Amino acid sequence: MSAHGKPSQKEQEHQLCATKCGCDNAPTADALLKNMPDMKGKKVMRLFSLAFHHFDDDLAGKVLENTIETSDGFW
Repeated sequence: MSAHGKPSQKEQEHQLCATKCGCDNAPTADALLKNMPDMKGKKVMRLFSLAFHHFDDDLAGKVLENTIETSDGFW
């Protein structure tokens, strides 16, 4: 936040879409952003910070496959 309590330009460019879903069956970018009109045409990035040690190999593969199919990138 800026000193004036308004989101900075960088914060306006990044928004969290907290839609509950299974990590191996996530919705498409269009489905995630449909109720966020100011985000139309934006890209979806998935963040898996220290998450993969919770998944067995089969589930980890499904998560990555779904991520590639339904998002624009992952980190």
